Amino acid sequence: MVDVIETERLTLRSRNESDLEANLMMELDPEVHHYIFSSAPDPVEHKAESFLGLQRVGLK
Repeated sequence: MVDVIETERLTLRSRNESDLEANLMMELDPEVHHYIFSSAPDPVEHKAESFLGLQRVGLK
């Protein structure tokens, strides 16, 4: 499995624990979650689910 893909303008890498708070802030923004979720997620529940998802894929 490739850990990092880089181009001149973009770096793609696996998510890690340090990304969790920023990712949650983005997903819970009403302007963003409108496109991701059918209804607004509960912030506490969503954080727990996101953290468990990171653990399932091998948190780094």
